[in-house]
Amino acid sequence: MQIVTFEEADSMPSKGEGYTSTVHNYYGRVKSMHVGPQAFLVHMPDEGSTIRPHFHDVDQFQVVVGGGGRMGPEAIGPVAFHYADAYTPYGPIIGGRDGIEFFTIRAQCVGGFFPMP
Repeated sequence: MQIVTFEEADSMPSKGEGYTSTVHNYYGRVKSMHVGPQAFLVHMPDEGSTIRPHFHDVDQFQVVVGGGGRMGPEAIGPVAFHYADAYTPYGPIIGGRDGIEFFTIRAQCVGGFFPMP
């Protein structure tokens, strides 16, 4: 068994259209191709931060652990679980008053972020 603490996670700023975040990589690394799983914590501290609707080419789980907001039409907050099949669009993810913080967990590395038109 491998255990990774918050202090051991590789932290990096991440910016997209409509949001600024800090990503804490526990397994694998966001925006980097590799073999094996991905697990990372996304912290979007600003109210209204928005990750637009998109899909990935692998199945994934997301677990909201801080703040709150909306995922698609649904209000979310801690502790909420979300599952998306590969190639299935979801979103937008919108940070609430206290922003939003969520883990993304994938059995394998994604081949990309595919925004919806």
